[in-house]
This record gives sequence, C-alpha cells and structure tokens, in this order.
Amino acid sequence: MKKILISIFICGIMVLGVVGCGNKTKEVNNLKETYNKVNEYFGNEKADRSNLSAYSLDEENNVIIITLVNNSKEKQEDFMKKVGVNSKYIKFEQGGPHNTLGMDFYIIKPINHNDIRFNSYYTVDNRTIYLAGNIEEFYIVDSGSKMTLKYYISNANQTFNRSIQTITDKLELKNTLNDGGTKIYKSKEKDITMIVCNTTKNDRNIFIGDYSIEYTEGDCKN
Repeated sequence: MKKILISIFICGIMVLGVVGCGNKTKEVNNLKETYNKVNEYFGNEKADRSNLSAYSLDEENNVIIITLVNNSKEKQEDFMKKVGVNSKYIKFEQGGPHNTLGMDFYIIKPINHNDIRFNSYYTVDNRTIYLAGNIEEFYIVDSGSKMTLKYYISNANQTFNRSIQTITDKLELKNTLNDGGTKIYKSKEKDITMIVCNTTKNDRNIFIGDYSIEYTEGDCKN
C-alpha cells in the first residue's frame, strides 16, 4: 500500500511538471504573437501612429511596454483594439510625442535569444557594424520614413561617419578610451550602447548592443 501511495505521489508531481511546462510554453508563444502584432503595427506606415511614442520588450516581466503620448484608458483600449491584443501582455506608459519630422531610432529585440555575441551586420569601406545577439534589428525613423540602419547608411545622402554621428549625437558619451580614441555611448531610455572604435591600429568598427552591454578588452583591436 505504501509503495502504491508513493507511486501515485510521484506520478502526480510528474503530471504537474508537464502541465507547468505546457503553460509556460503557451505563455511564451502568446507573448511572441503579441509582440509580432505590435511590431507589425508600429512598422505599418498606413497605421495611425499619431499617439504612439515607442515600444520595448521587458523580458524580466514578460510584458511589452507601449509608450503613448496620451496615455488615457480610452487611448489604451483604442490601441489594443486596433492592434488586436489584450492587456495581459501589455504595459502602458506616458511619453512624449514621437519624432516624425526629424531623425530618431530604436532597436527591436527578439522574444527568445541565447546568443549575446556580436555578429556582423553591415560592412563598407573596411568598416563593419556588429549587432549583439540580443538585438534583432536597428531601425531609423527619418522624416516619417522607417528604415533599417544598413539601408539608412547605404542610401542616405551623407557619409558613413555623418550617418553614425547623427545617432551618437542623441546618445550620452560615457567614456573615451586611451587606445586612440574609442568612444562608448549609451542611452537607458533607448536601451542602446554604441562602441565606436578608433584605435591606433586603425580599427574603426562599431559595436551596438542594448544598455546592459559593456566594453570588454578586445572588442576593438589595438
């Protein structure tokens, strides 16, 4: 009898474990689906984005933060109805108006990521931009038009250096290294770190990660 009870208890634990894993997978899939809908809506040039300021993925709390110019309950409900999402995976915040006339930028993070290494993103004139593995894409919004960073650099009517400078001008310079002049820029609001190499060995590569990324010895080749 004792052995039977123990077996029933173990089986019960196993069943609960399977159910728990199934629920977690379902939650991740639902969050991913919601994030894809929000991403699609923000990227739709025909969508009404007059009240939209920004959005980001809060991985720690498994919610998508939507920043609205008018953050009233009515506007929140209006957004969820237009995008087709529910409030379970959305957290609304108050923010300033989105820059539709000048130049602005933001990053998109994947729902799931394990690779935090820097990966080659775009190369021109022996200079390479690397994106950390936890960044899916870097978008530029210029005069109301949205484009990827690589498109912006390759098609903008300005030099590579000027294109990068338009971004770093909107970030905070945190440090200048004694390797020839490598500069480290950050913005907690935009969740961005940019390492612009400028070493004595003529390393001019650029590394982009989220705000948590720190410079490590060897990122820029001295």
